[in-house]
Amino acid sequence: MDGARRQAVLITPFFRQKPFLGRDGLAEQYAHHIEKGVELLQLCLKLQSEKMGQQRHSVHDPFYQDIQMSINYMSALHKLMPMMNNLNELGRKLEKEGKIKLEVGGDYSTEALRYVMSEYHVEMS
Repeated sequence: MDGARRQAVLITPFFRQKPFLGRDGLAEQYAHHIEKGVELLQLCLKLQSEKMGQQRHSVHDPFYQDIQMSINYMSALHKLMPMMNNLNELGRKLEKEGKIKLEVGGDYSTEALRYVMSEYHVEMS
């Protein structure tokens, strides 16, 4: 790949790029990064506990609650990332069919969802 093309690929927003790996490979890559994020959050909790000299595992501890909530959000990405990829693929097909048009800064997943929601007369929140 020549330098100009490689630079264009690197600066293209993630949601506008086609996956470099097959679906299984991409799912494994997402899972790895999500699990790494969960591990880092757990490490934050462990280090804060060591610094404070007490275990921070109480539901009444705001720091513990924040970490647990963040872990829950990170874990939700296991389900959300494949959905986003499917919506991106749908968006590309809808664009080829002329049913949607991406604006500058738009993304396929949002436009595909907006199209389907409007087809079924459901308001987006």
